[in-house]
Amino acid sequence: DQYVTDGPFVWRTAAGELRLIWSSFTEKGYVEAVSHPEDNDITHPWHHDPLLFDHDGGHGMIFRRYDGDLAFIMHSPNETPYERPVIKRLIERNGVLMVAQ
Repeated sequence: DQYVTDGPFVWRTAAGELRLIWSSFTEKGYVEAVSHPEDNDITHPWHHDPLLFDHDGGHGMIFRRYDGDLAFIMHSPNETPYERPVIKRLIERNGVLMVAQ
């Protein structure tokens, strides 16, 4: 299968490594994916990290809250007219981004 990706957003980790989050479809539905370039060079091959969000949401952005913690905002569900902004706390561990439980 081939899927369209949209809503890209680039982020630098605490170590200065690039991460690209983007939205697409999988067999689970609409998801937010994460990729990183080999050797931190955008001209090198990109590799997929674990999905950031796999529960029907997308078009995400990463930001720092006023208290300095990382957060992730997206719309969910992916169904007009029910889309709403959803903010989740984000954790970065060894360059891996994940939504806090």
